[in-house]
Amino acid sequence: MSERRLDEYKLGWIGTGRMGFPLARRLVEAGCDLAVYNRTKSKAEPLTDLGARVVDTPADLAERDIVFTMVAGNDDFREVALGAAGVLTGDGARPSILIDSSTVSEDVSNEIRARGREVGTALLAAKSSNPVVSRSSSRARKRPTRRHGRISRCSVQESPTWATAKLPDS
Repeated sequence: MSERRLDEYKLGWIGTGRMGFPLARRLVEAGCDLAVYNRTKSKAEPLTDLGARVVDTPADLAERDIVFTMVAGNDDFREVALGAAGVLTGDGARPSILIDSSTVSEDVSNEIRARGREVGTALLAAKSSNPVVSRSSSRARKRPTRRHGRISRCSVQESPTWATAKLPDS
């Protein structure tokens, strides 16, 4: 495994909504080379004041080493990854790693993981919330329980999918 720091990689970010914007901002503030795509471009543009570059399509992020996604759901993730202007479509470069923090089903993650393998991109599903709470596969065993405004028991998937990814050396 590489000992390089995250700010030594070219990073891409897809989705600068309520959760994605603050996370992308932290990467830029930490000195990372970040290019950003958002469906509504004006939501990503404030990041340019901090040093990020806003691109027109997810495909414009294909040359990045690592691309993060944080979009609304199954259809949006499929579109930014596999659509006509998706980060995994077209000819040329591909990111080494696609890190998805969207709330999507295991089936959609597996579909995109399979396409990623075909083009040399590893998918790491790094959910920002419990993937079983919404838009989940039907194989969930438990539902969350709220106690005093907190989730006290998290859902568990019967067959979690893990991905191993090798960071690029250069």
